[in-house]
Amino acid sequence: MLSCLKRFLSRRSVPIAATVLLQLLLLFLVLIFCSARLPFFGFALRLFTLCCACYLISRRDNPAYKLAWVTLMLLFPAMGGAVYLIGGSKRLPKKLKKQLREFSKSDNRQQLSSSALSELAKAEPEFYPISLYIKRASGMPPVDNTDCRFFATGGELFDTLCERLKDAERFIFLEYFIVSSGALFDRIDKILTRKLEQRVEVRIMYDDLGCIDLPGKERLRRLEKNGAKLLAFNRCRPHLNPAMNYRDHRKICVIDGDIGFCGGANISDEYVNFLPTLSHWKDTGVMLCGKGVWNLTLLFLNLWDFSCSGKSDFGSYLPQAESFGSGFVQPFGDNPLDELCVAENVLLMALMRAKQYVYITTPYLIPDSEMVNALCTAALSGVDVRIITPAIPDKWYVHALTQSHYRLLLNGGVRIFEYTPGFIHSKQFICDDRFAVVGTANMDYRSFYLHFESAVCLYGCDAIAEVKHDMTETLGCCREITVEDTFKFPPIQRITAAVLKPFSPLF
Repeated sequence: MLSCLKRFLSRRSVPIAATVLLQLLLLFLVLIFCSARLPFFGFALRLFTLCCACYLISRRDNPAYKLAWVTLMLLFPAMGGAVYLIGGSKRLPKKLKKQLREFSKSDNRQQLSSSALSELAKAEPEFYPISLYIKRASGMPPVDNTDCRFFATGGELFDTLCERLKDAERFIFLEYFIVSSGALFDRIDKILTRKLEQRVEVRIMYDDLGCIDLPGKERLRRLEKNGAKLLAFNRCRPHLNPAMNYRDHRKICVIDGDIGFCGGANISDEYVNFLPTLSHWKDTGVMLCGKGVWNLTLLFLNLWDFSCSGKSDFGSYLPQAESFGSGFVQPFGDNPLDELCVAENVLLMALMRAKQYVYITTPYLIPDSEMVNALCTAALSGVDVRIITPAIPDKWYVHALTQSHYRLLLNGGVRIFEYTPGFIHSKQFICDDRFAVVGTANMDYRSFYLHFESAVCLYGCDAIAEVKHDMTETLGCCREITVEDTFKFPPIQRITAAVLKPFSPLF
């Protein structure tokens, strides 16, 4: 018991969380004390909350997010405004604003000359507007002559990734939400150590919150001592800061600028089923070879320079190897600072253009009203819309929220399946055998509005057939949910979901 307590207290998150909670408690006590002793002060707080509510309603933001915060303000009128200012206003610190201004003025968004966009307009006219939107919104164009390989499991993805790492000659970029020690990291660590001895440049960027209590920091620091460049994105600090909501949820690996990986799997044993805590863990990803990797290189370097105010020599990381592939690929990124919600809009646009079918996998299904409307509209228009979610959850309360959306979607014609072998963590979308997305964004508010995400769009590629095959195989391992099933969920689960649902954008 004592050893467990010591381990708990030794976690880095404990003093940070305790300090933040103490600051919140002190703030609330001061507000309550002043409201009780000074009636005018209490009136001023309520007036301030009303002003915050009016400001929030007038903002260009997601309606569900507004509803969650306005509900909190109604429940706690004396403190709601102050809490919103601290945790929900999305205001950026001065330092971050300065970095963003410098980043937007920089000329780092170098692009390779290509006529792929005009060629895509001819080859895939139905999905050309999606590609054009991505290019204008995120600065990432479509690319041809890029070989794409799809991986149906995290184990296959990382086996290939490790083999490709061994062949690196110039540089290796790794960007992951979670990097945790274990058998998988042992393999990668040995390869990276050998590559550092061979003078290969190695950069590793990980999310500080995603790795805050995970083992492996010592191994990362050892790599740093051996010459690797290490960056913890948006470090967690013991003070109230709304910018802590912004997390790097991307999973990117770039090798020599010619090979790139993107998908849902992090560097941790459960993603390759070395640690089967949730039975079978299902994840997917893609490997690109060729010019299309440059988009992933740009995503990594732009966020690296933005995070540490650096100035990378982009010209040193251009792709060099020639490659050929069918169709077009378009790796792109989404970030919470531009308010464009690129990842969600891509799915919405694809749903509007679907004619035959749309298959989706997501570990968390907490869609906003726009997404629900788009899914149901497509289904009621005759499109076969199917969504695969986990049968075995990793977070019970998120699973309760996921299942709380089933009935509404089922009544709108959407078919829902639960993956019975275990936990499905893959985030992919396929439409009409011609368009697919494989990436990192979950179908929830945090991914669409608060996280830095990455994905690869595929247009007319051979790999789309592989995605379709994987979807079909996965559906064969699923149990279809009916409207009647939604009435059989435990009452406590339905009550919990009903209470949490208005606040789902805050999770």
